[in-house]
Amino acid sequence: MSSVEAATHLGTIGNIGNRGRRQRRVIGAIGILAAGGLLFWLVGAGASRWLRVLVFPVLWFGAVGLLQARARTCIAFAARGTCDLDAGIPEMTVEIDRVLRARARSITRLATLISAILTLLALLIA
Repeated sequence: MSSVEAATHLGTIGNIGNRGRRQRRVIGAIGILAAGGLLFWLVGAGASRWLRVLVFPVLWFGAVGLLQARARTCIAFAARGTCDLDAGIPEMTVEIDRVLRARARSITRLATLISAILTLLALLIA
């Protein structure tokens, strides 16, 4: 196993530092709370069930933020092949870039799945 594979296995490769992780946690939590508030308001106002679909993008935004923080990977940075670590910008190898892009795709897919499931549940609420 190469050192990059070992580091990937341990989850030590990332393209954001602690400051970036903190920002994404805060933004993610705000997104999740905003989606909950929106859903509460829509249900309380007696809005059509189909208007509850509006929580999807807010949930997705929140989920992406929280998942990026957990994975230490910004999907926008991964798409551009850049990093913003607190201690500076390390050398980006082709192998690390490949790992980060794959992780970014996983974050996007998981955020979409989570948001879709929660939105479907929101549609089923009385």
